[in-house]
Amino acid sequence: MARALIRARNSPRGSAPKLTKRQAEIWTVIEEWRELPLQELLKIAETTPATIRKLEDLGLISVRPEISARDPYASEHILPTQPLPLNADQAKALAEIERTMDAGSAETAAKSVRTYLLHGVTGSGKTEVYLQALAHALERGQGAIVLVPEISLTPQTVERFKARFTSGSAKTLVAVLHSHLSSGNVMTNGTRSARAARGL
Repeated sequence: MARALIRARNSPRGSAPKLTKRQAEIWTVIEEWRELPLQELLKIAETTPATIRKLEDLGLISVRPEISARDPYASEHILPTQPLPLNADQAKALAEIERTMDAGSAETAAKSVRTYLLHGVTGSGKTEVYLQALAHALERGQGAIVLVPEISLTPQTVERFKARFTSGSAKTLVAVLHSHLSSGNVMTNGTRSARAARGL
């Protein structure tokens, strides 16, 4: 959802425009905050959009749209989960994946990409291995992309990942993209994903 964002500009020394008393009061607020939503500024300074535009015309501020984050799952109450104990086969697979992650620098890893395929029937615990492998990546300051084979599986998959990664020490951004999202949600989640240094 787009909203106007006010940002203070740095005026060249000695070239500050002459302001009325009221404009100076508003400019003081903006200088203190440096950046804030227009609606918040209007309340704090008890002013009008027209007055703010005058400050923009004077070159003191910039007014630009900001995309506020929307989450199609925000209204859902998801209970946090903790890592589950792994059986011998799961632990062996996870250890191998983590060993590859820890093998060296990003440049070294890029030259020696390894692919792992976990075999197992539905409910055998593959997702728990994925979750713990992703947690290891996050601990290393990295992010990950999780691909779901069909859109009907998205809700339950999102719930499991959000339950593990939206609270506690492993808390991080979990953005969701699929063809049934509205264009606004696609743009918001795409932007959030692109800006995140680490996340899912």
